[in-house]
Amino acid sequence: MIRPWSEPWFKLTTFPFGKPLRYLLMCSLFSPAIVFLPGHTCLGGDPSIHLKQPDDRRIGHTDREQPSDQAIRVYNHGRALHQAGDLKGAVIEYNQALLINPEFAEAYDGLGLALQDMGNVGAAIEKFEAALRLQPKKALIHNNLGLALKLHGDLEAALKSVETAVHLEPDNPLFHGNRGLVLHAMGHFNQAVVELQHVTRSQPRDAAAHNNLGVALQASRKLDLAIKEYRQALHLQPSGQAAAMYWLNLAGALHERGDVEAVDAYRHALRLQPDNVEAHFSLGTMLMAQNSLDGAIEEFQHTVRLKQTHTDAYFGLATALHRKGALKEAIVAYRTVIRLQPTRTNARYNLGTLLQAANDAEEAIVQYRLVLELQPTHGLAANNLGVMLKAKGDVDGAIKVYREGLAQRAKEPFLYFNLGAALVAKGQVSEAAHAFRQYLELAPTSPDHLQARQFASAWLQQHPAPHSRRVGP
Repeated sequence: MIRPWSEPWFKLTTFPFGKPLRYLLMCSLFSPAIVFLPGHTCLGGDPSIHLKQPDDRRIGHTDREQPSDQAIRVYNHGRALHQAGDLKGAVIEYNQALLINPEFAEAYDGLGLALQDMGNVGAAIEKFEAALRLQPKKALIHNNLGLALKLHGDLEAALKSVETAVHLEPDNPLFHGNRGLVLHAMGHFNQAVVELQHVTRSQPRDAAAHNNLGVALQASRKLDLAIKEYRQALHLQPSGQAAAMYWLNLAGALHERGDVEAVDAYRHALRLQPDNVEAHFSLGTMLMAQNSLDGAIEEFQHTVRLKQTHTDAYFGLATALHRKGALKEAIVAYRTVIRLQPTRTNARYNLGTLLQAANDAEEAIVQYRLVLELQPTHGLAANNLGVMLKAKGDVDGAIKVYREGLAQRAKEPFLYFNLGAALVAKGQVSEAAHAFRQYLELAPTSPDHLQARQFASAWLQQHPAPHSRRVGP
């Protein structure tokens, strides 16, 4: 007689390590940064940061009265304050210019940009619309309205506005670039690439344009071309805060391609921006993928020092500590994840496996039950909960959990195996035989199933039950 399985298969499955790691890697690939290209009407001089504006900077049109010299002086003072970062002062000056001349379209435009920079996008849209009522053919203001609408989440209206700007000034690379950025936000990545290529052809020495094209190419899954554009951006602008962003985008593309060079790229970014939270986090995920656990732990710890609510970093830290065998520290980190994000099932499940390994059966059971409340289809939690209940002597409870798990996930072989083992313990031979047969039909022939397959086959040879009724869900 074959002895019943005393240590049910998959008591502590190895899946807790693999699944969270893949999730973490997916999470680590944060969205690449885009350099937006706002326009600004200015009296005297070119205000644009990244791309040149049209040469025509004249205030006014023949169909409306020119603003007074006083209004222009006040407006230009507002522009100077705006460029210096004094947004409140700029708003005051723009409003004063409008009191002097209520039909001063450029003052409405400047006021809209200042309000947008202050985060009041709704009010900014109203000011841009007011400017366009006075100057409906002013491409730059259509452009600025489009970007404000994009920030407001109205992408269809944003696209219409930037396309109007392109129609009015078809040779202006700024407007093509911003149409590309709106198309990118709408998920039309191939169309965005076409627009952004227009910019790089017109402005081949513009680093931001190459970066933006790289972002669109990366979104189009053209990683090699994206990497080439990011490198060109860095060649043109190798230092400064913008360069840190380009290094991060390059690192993200290399990371996505599975290229170990991503580690060096993240480190370049961190030399330029030592306190960049996402760079530390992404470097940690890359190091963990390379099984460099000490380095990963250091980067995740740096991340949470910079941002104490970064749940993904705490999860990465917990996973790295878990893999390293620092189980007490991993438990603390998983508890922090759960405190910050109580509905995070993978953290609760992994905490349950650690508590199970630490022989804290009661709390492990609590965690597995909470996982199943949050995600009834979590077959691994159902399996481990059943194993824990059976170990406590609650075989009926284990059978109930296995059957509930199978009702949710009817193709999980390990649930059928452990259900069979629990039914054997209850002496329900016919139902156990059916469960083992279901297991053998579903289980792969991989080495990790070898022992369980041998047990189930040998048991069935001694307990033939050709007419056994169906068990499980």
